[in-house]
Amino acid sequence: MEVDVAQMRRAGMKVRTIGMDAQNYLEREKGSLEFGSQGNEGFATMAALKSAVEKLHRQTSRLAADSQETAANVNRAADAHQANEKAQADNFTGNLNALTTLLGP
Repeated sequence: MEVDVAQMRRAGMKVRTIGMDAQNYLEREKGSLEFGSQGNEGFATMAALKSAVEKLHRQTSRLAADSQETAANVNRAADAHQANEKAQADNFTGNLNALTTLLGP
């Protein structure tokens, strides 16, 4: 099977970046959301907004962790594919050498 290992690694980095970018954006915006809601804690909509932001933060943190894990899995798959291709090539070369030796000159 033909697999472009470099392309696999780039895809893994993109997956990792998606989660990290989402988490970083939310971290940057969380402070301004909290600052903007100060003094309005008594309003039901502010409590709902705060709850929604906290839930979004938790889910984004999970997304970041999951994207890192997925990227690591993609990289492991690329490594395994390279190792498998090398082993197959080595086995083929070994078998070819053995046949050549058996058949003689």
